[in-house]
Amino acid sequence: MDSSPSLATQESIDNLSKLVQELHVKLDKLLANPSSTVSPTVSEQSSYASIVRALSQSEKIKDKSQRAVLVGSQEKATPQETAQHDEEVHRCFFDVISCLPNSIKRKSLVRKPAKEITKLDASNGALETAKHFPFFRNVIDTVCFLIKQRNFDIFGLTETWLNDTDCDAFLLRGMSDYFVFRADRVDSRGGGVLIYAHSSMLPVPVSSLVIPGYECIAIDIFSNSSTSAHNCIRIVTVYRAPNAPISETPTFINYLSQITSPPLIVSFSAPSRNFSLANWDIINSHIACHDWTIALLNKTATEAYSYFSNFVNGLLDAFVPLKVPKSSSGYPKFLSILHDRLERLHSAAPNCDSTHMLRARFNKALKTFEIKLPKVNGSPDKILNLVYTKCKFTTAVPLSLIFNISPTSGVAPSQWKIAHISNHRPISLTVTASKLFEKIVINDLVSYLDDNSLLDPRQAVTRKARSMCNLMLRSFLTTSSEALVKAYKIYIRPLLESSTVIWNPTAIGLVNRLESVQREFTRRVLWRSHLSYLPYPQRLEHLQLETLEYRRALNDMYFLFDSVNGFVHLDTSNLYSIAPLSRSLRSSHNLRLAIPFFMPVSFSSYASRSLTLWNSLSTPVVTLPRIPYRNLLRRTPLSVLPKSHIKL
Repeated sequence: MDSSPSLATQESIDNLSKLVQELHVKLDKLLANPSSTVSPTVSEQSSYASIVRALSQSEKIKDKSQRAVLVGSQEKATPQETAQHDEEVHRCFFDVISCLPNSIKRKSLVRKPAKEITKLDASNGALETAKHFPFFRNVIDTVCFLIKQRNFDIFGLTETWLNDTDCDAFLLRGMSDYFVFRADRVDSRGGGVLIYAHSSMLPVPVSSLVIPGYECIAIDIFSNSSTSAHNCIRIVTVYRAPNAPISETPTFINYLSQITSPPLIVSFSAPSRNFSLANWDIINSHIACHDWTIALLNKTATEAYSYFSNFVNGLLDAFVPLKVPKSSSGYPKFLSILHDRLERLHSAAPNCDSTHMLRARFNKALKTFEIKLPKVNGSPDKILNLVYTKCKFTTAVPLSLIFNISPTSGVAPSQWKIAHISNHRPISLTVTASKLFEKIVINDLVSYLDDNSLLDPRQAVTRKARSMCNLMLRSFLTTSSEALVKAYKIYIRPLLESSTVIWNPTAIGLVNRLESVQREFTRRVLWRSHLSYLPYPQRLEHLQLETLEYRRALNDMYFLFDSVNGFVHLDTSNLYSIAPLSRSLRSSHNLRLAIPFFMPVSFSSYASRSLTLWNSLSTPVVTLPRIPYRNLLRRTPLSVLPKSHIKL
């Protein structure tokens, strides 16, 4: 598309004049009602004159306005060419939007055009959210054009950086069918929230909140022409600054609890603690020097744990600095440099060959080098797992007192019943102390059941094998599936195949219980090796493993061959007898076996399980030497186990 400037036509000038006249009318209405709840009170000089001057004198803003509403587009010879040119403008615009980076550094925003710094997440839904528009004044035309082109009903923004000199008409850009609701920061620059709402949603302002570090705006929309309460949906847009004072958090939470349930559109930019700079020695000394026996005396379980959590959180606030998370946090230094270089190049030229080559290099580096971020899981009491790891000796005293108070009183602390549930993943984060208490109770119960022989012996096999799996995966840090499978064959599979000739379950439930150990292990191996998910049969084929059921059937055939040919010293008179047929058959041999007694349904031995298969073998097979016989059976798995009971 030709990028050279073109002279404005008479039609474009007429359309621009109409746009200015519409803005005049809207400004007059706005100034006539200065107490409007939709927009802040502004002076005539700061609103009216600035808009008229910007639209009439500034060629740059005029050109942006023409591009935004497609007024004054280059006229071609025919209307079809003009329409085609407008479609190219649309396509060019959305190509730029689709190639925008995920995160942009604030220090580079001033030097870049608006179309290169805009970050939008625009899908086909009616309710859309766009957040983090630093210097929103630079991209108002682009945002308004996108809203009109996509026909968004609700469009929320945070970090608008607006103030009382910015009029609502300046933000609407002639969109007569939209309303704008905003809450600007008043004590300093930055921050601010804004909502564009279509008139068909019947938007009604509810309230706004502007306190140090927090900006919030709430509106109600209605699904149809009825404005009854059951048709109302409350939309709340919130911004929390990274340096928001903690003292204002209760005020903000109280405000949210009064106006709405959990908000629909939120940008919390919450700072995280920089645990790499934490002073763990001082934290441990404070916990160790505190007299917990007196502090927790005559307290209930809930009161005792509240005292403990408040004490530890106070230490974390004092001795662990805060940090604002970055997009490249957790990367090694060379990957962080590569990530920042890719970000800058993507902002300047998202579709050039250098960008694609650098992106491929960065993705290859991510796959080659294992990036291990510290495990800092959230918790409702704000005491992370890392705190218990670093302070395990000092926190043991208060936790032991709390753990003794809870079973004695028969009441668990109320904080242990709270969980943070993610909206995007089905995961609930509970208090770490409750998990520790649960683990201690489970270990004591299992030890008591084992000591008194109250557990089913059949459960002991799988329980020990699962414990060995967990221990092995924690001990082996490798991501090689070959190494993990080799360790599994050495340390875990022998536990599942111990004495299978004597005990080989035939019930479907027991068969699947034994198989579940290997099923879970193979799934975790694929995850550890960064491989995509595969069903259980495909996992076995990929890792070159057999099902445990097949291996038990194979061991029965091996042992039966050894016992018939005298390789093992065993009295088999009460298990089977050699009973060749009186007449020869094609599939018969002289080592045919028979059960010398009536076999009940519950009876199971290696001979009874393998009798049918053994009698169906031919004479050349049963007369083979030991090793060729085993190799032949392994090459014909369907003959060894024609029907499997495993639930795939």
